[in-house]
Amino acid sequence: MKRDMELEMTKKEYRKRVRFVSKLGMRLHKCGATSSRIERHLTKLCGLLDINGSFLYTPTNFTFCYWRNDPSNQLVLVERIKPCSGDLGSLERLDSLMTGFEAKQLNFEQMSEAFDNEALSRAYYGPAVQCLAWMVAATCLAVILSFNLVDGMAAGLIAMSIYLLTAGMSDSSRFSD
Repeated sequence: MKRDMELEMTKKEYRKRVRFVSKLGMRLHKCGATSSRIERHLTKLCGLLDINGSFLYTPTNFTFCYWRNDPSNQLVLVERIKPCSGDLGSLERLDSLMTGFEAKQLNFEQMSEAFDNEALSRAYYGPAVQCLAWMVAATCLAVILSFNLVDGMAAGLIAMSIYLLTAGMSDSSRFSD
């Protein structure tokens, strides 16, 4: 009876770790991480959590495979995902969490809590700053290519229009794809 309780606790802990690794993979995707970075982070995290995992990531599909001792007895999760634009600030915070966990500065519970808190944090830059960045980049590039300030100002206004259209349509299910 006691052995069954220990085995059940082990299964619960295993499922908890598998859920966490899967959530991390999805968050890394939303941040715009590359496939090699995502797969490297998840493989490293599985090793640190004493579970086995294999991952296949494409821009629209995520396949997670986990097993304990026998690779032929796998738990396979397949997620259909939408392409994301990225959030480098969030990606940096997730990278620092992984670094802290690898260095044993955080245990699993602390990392899990910090991960949930990070998901609630806001982006570093708001829409106004992003729009201004689009305008400045387009203006500078146009001035460099044409040596004409009027072309630069026109490019800046066009970039602002494109940003506003993109931001406005990103919430619409009709245009988001």
